Amino acid sequence: MAKRNELVIDTRLRPSGIVHAWTAALALAALLVASPGQAAKFYVNSTADDGDSDLGDEKCANASEGKCTLRAAIQNANASPGPHDIRLVSYLGGKTLHIKSELPEMAETVHINESQPGGAYDPYWEIEAEEGLLDGLVFAKGGSIRHFEIRGFGRAAVYSRGGHAIDIDDVRIVAHNCGWAVELEGPAKIGSLESPYFVAISHYRTDSDCTEVGGGIVSRFPALGGTYSVDVEDTRISYVAGPGILATGRVRLAGVWIHHNSGPGVEVVDEDGGATDEIRIDVAPGGSEHGASKITDNHGAGLLVDVGTINVWGGLEATNNASWGLRSELGDVRVGDPSAQSSQFERTISNNGGGDSCHIHDLSSGKPVRQKVPCEGGGILAKDGQVDAWNVDIVGNDGDGMNASKRSRAGFAKVCDNTGVQIVGNPIELETVETCGQQAGGNPSSGGSSSAADSGGGCTVSRNPSPNPTTPLWAALFVAAATLRRPRRHARADSL
Repeated sequence: MAKRNELVIDTRLRPSGIVHAWTAALALAALLVASPGQAAKFYVNSTADDGDSDLGDEKCANASEGKCTLRAAIQNANASPGPHDIRLVSYLGGKTLHIKSELPEMAETVHINESQPGGAYDPYWEIEAEEGLLDGLVFAKGGSIRHFEIRGFGRAAVYSRGGHAIDIDDVRIVAHNCGWAVELEGPAKIGSLESPYFVAISHYRTDSDCTEVGGGIVSRFPALGGTYSVDVEDTRISYVAGPGILATGRVRLAGVWIHHNSGPGVEVVDEDGGATDEIRIDVAPGGSEHGASKITDNHGAGLLVDVGTINVWGGLEATNNASWGLRSELGDVRVGDPSAQSSQFERTISNNGGGDSCHIHDLSSGKPVRQKVPCEGGGILAKDGQVDAWNVDIVGNDGDGMNASKRSRAGFAKVCDNTGVQIVGNPIELETVETCGQQAGGNPSSGGSSSAADSGGGCTVSRNPSPNPTTPLWAALFVAAATLRRPRRHARADSL
């Protein structure tokens, strides 16, 4: 294996303003021992944007200052096989790199981070593009990026192509960006519950200066062999002009907050006709700042899967989304563990539905295509599948509480005050479930609710009902109560 060398241009000034001779000598020595074909580490110590003055001299140095710029570091990394490290020296932390022309695509595996001398890890380096630039940091062979704030690119702030893996943590992609914050053609790990920092994606533009309107994260990686297309932890995605996450394949979430986006919170679309797609809400360790994942106030469904399952094992708050809280078009929805009578994780699905207009998306052409659809709405919908809901409150939704074309099963749960039917399924199986309002069976052919009579009354608790199969299922399970349509907490409208 090639030994990793360091190309160091470090012109740090001491308080006296004099560059110590040993620092210069060390930098020169590192430059002299580097040779083509070896993986290298490049220290960026200039905020200028000009390129390398001479790629043949094996030095990362621009012509204007003799220092290493981000552009020059990428050019040098491309000149020899990787993987390479690009480190931005921490004593320049808080500086802004004004990018005036397209950065080179990183043709080798590259890891970008701050140099972090002495453990200092704040403030952020900022990358800001001038108007008219499209892609920001383009990884052709994967890598990683940490401790950056990225603004102003017209298409994708971070683009990983070619099916290679990328790791993103402690990155802010905020304000003035168009298109997608992160565009993926390979697997991605975004954020980490083991890190004291988080990823933030927010405030994407929708004005006429944008060549594309996208959203938070888009992935075209199909996640074959049990991998995840996108594995997201400790990340906040908000106020983007489309879905928080749009993907094919499988998406894992833990300790995330996805809110106020102009589309579904998370949408997984079917591109291969298989039933292996999944949205998985995993357990966030007790030390996590966020704990339960929050999917709230999105202009669409909270979690939406075309063909596949939704599995919620950790804590979840899915509230105030314009459409269903959780929705699978073809597949099952599972919330909680049927073997547990109690849970340390809070799970709430409430106040969803009632939006004016919503969108779904198609990735079959390679580029996301948006389609406007009625919002419908309610708590949980398995349009062609079954619902299992354990240790969860499904309350106050504008529509049915639980609606499955097949079995609806709930335990140690509260399904109350939804404006439609509380529970729809064929059959319905309940264990210690508090219901307020109607409860009915049936076999709906669409997302609509089954009908049942109202006859006044309050909340009741149903325990393991075992209906006689010769009698109508809804009659055996019917728990009558008046259902009042409560006003929405706030108006919701799609901004697009």
